[in-house]
Amino acid sequence: MATKDRSRQDLVQAGLHVGYELTEFVRCSLPTKDPNAALEARLVHARTLIEFICGRPEPQTEADRAGRRRPARRRNRSDIAPADFGAQEFPVAGTDVEATLDRTLPLIDRHLSHLSWARVDDADEAGQWTPERLLGPILQAYRRFLDTLPDPPPDGHPLGLTSALTEAEALLAARDHAEGAGTALLTTPSQATSTIEVLTFPPPEGPQSPPV
Repeated sequence: MATKDRSRQDLVQAGLHVGYELTEFVRCSLPTKDPNAALEARLVHARTLIEFICGRPEPQTEADRAGRRRPARRRNRSDIAPADFGAQEFPVAGTDVEATLDRTLPLIDRHLSHLSWARVDDADEAGQWTPERLLGPILQAYRRFLDTLPDPPPDGHPLGLTSALTEAEALLAARDHAEGAGTALLTTPSQATSTIEVLTFPPPEGPQSPPV
């Protein structure tokens, strides 16, 4: 449910913040000169987007899991939520995408946001941080959120919500084009207006000896 009635200007500003999270998530999924920084930034943006679209699942009891009951969802009262824009409160509820994102949140918690012993005991979980594994579900969830917005939109519908998806898709299209042309699309994960630089790599000359 919406936190409270918001002014048109509030919704416009909130929409820009939501859109920024999406475009930066995608930007940080592109090849970069600093892959570790991009990885951590990507996961921070992913966590924010998941909590916006899905909320957080309430802890389940053994009886809940045995009965395959879907977990209840929760949000902080101060959180920006889809319902603030007139969309469904939980746009991907009950879907495979929701289940995937529910599994992703605790991984980010344990391996990035908190100094958990899981970093030592379950280090193999780090293999789940490939860009494509997060790109698809989050973009699908975001599109579902947009699909549940009112039509026609209410006065003050923040265009930042839809323009962000357009920009994100353009970034991915540019990446695919660069890869098809034998180039690398390099970007710096800093600001939404950061410049994209396309560098051409020379063709490989054959196997090379490892450094001594």
